[in-house]
Amino acid sequence: MFKALYLFLTLSLLFFAACVSTANKEDKVPAEILNRDTLIKILAEFALAESAANLNVTNINFNKMDSAYAFNPIKDNHVRQSQYDSAITYYVGHPELYKEIYENVLVTLSELQAKRAPAATDTSAK
Repeated sequence: MFKALYLFLTLSLLFFAACVSTANKEDKVPAEILNRDTLIKILAEFALAESAANLNVTNINFNKMDSAYAFNPIKDNHVRQSQYDSAITYYVGHPELYKEIYENVLVTLSELQAKRAPAATDTSAK
């Protein structure tokens, strides 16, 4: 489930990043569209959920993966599915803005990784 969503989002980003953008960066995002920070958080959580499922961090049987990895970043962030869908639809139509969102997702994931890295090295220093 998350793999298909992740693949769709990644392919969408690549496709629209390749297109020539006519979107003006000064355009204001409509008020009814999910705010940038929340969307960045949700997309980062989708990426983390996908990674956890792919790594099978809990070492469970393949047949039980859907129930064990039942992450729902949309619901966990108190966002309606329609809000998320509207935000994705809006940003697909504004590829430059969508690219900025994904760049921020990558920054968020990198920051999370950097926070974990010192913890891993601290145990070897003892």
